[in-house]
Amino acid sequence: MTDFHARALLTTDTVAVWDVVCEGTCRHKSTEECVAATHLVFPYRGTYVQHTGRAEAVAEPNQIVFINEDEAYRVSHPVEGGDASLSIRLDTPTLLELVSADYLQVKGRPAFNRSRLRLDAHVQVLTALVRHRLSRGVIETLEAESLALELLRRALSGCSSRAAAGSIGRRKLVDRAKLVLIGRIVATIDVPVTVDFEGGYSKDEGELSDNISRLLELGAIGTTKVCRSARRLIMSPV
Repeated sequence: MTDFHARALLTTDTVAVWDVVCEGTCRHKSTEECVAATHLVFPYRGTYVQHTGRAEAVAEPNQIVFINEDEAYRVSHPVEGGDASLSIRLDTPTLLELVSADYLQVKGRPAFNRSRLRLDAHVQVLTALVRHRLSRGVIETLEAESLALELLRRALSGCSSRAAAGSIGRRKLVDRAKLVLIGRIVATIDVPVTVDFEGGYSKDEGELSDNISRLLELGAIGTTKVCRSARRLIMSPV
């Protein structure tokens, strides 16, 4: 791709963080790309699709997307507006210490056996905090490194991350529906939108986080009549 810009926010011996902004001009699959070290990508604005072999992953703010070392992939942007992500690279020993062996292709090699994991709203808030503090340069290097590692620890823990549920076919249908909805919002709405979200539509904390995430990814800026835990998530400063 030639339509993206990467700004280094943090570089240490352990972790490197970039803010990657893409104009999204490539609507169809890009030429093949490859990275020398595994990257963990946290999209925070817009949507794109990552194609690895025959697998497709919709990259959006409620997902962490994996780009494995020495594994060819392509990118497409079916929705206008471009996208932006935090891309994080860890040194191999640290990555292997943080990630469960269940997520790896082979034990001892920093390559994931899936293209993405779903993130809960707590991790999304932490992602925004990391980006905000690193972008403004209001954090010391050691503290910044610790904050980035905490983000990865939470993102890769079983309680905060879940593989997309359902069959591959069902996930593809859901992903396509998301793209259609996001595209319609981008094309037709240019005013702030809030949603009447009585009780979060669920008593289960996991489902509640998922519901909030869906509202955020569809462009809502807030909710009304939510439960206390959801209100804390929506109103948390970022």
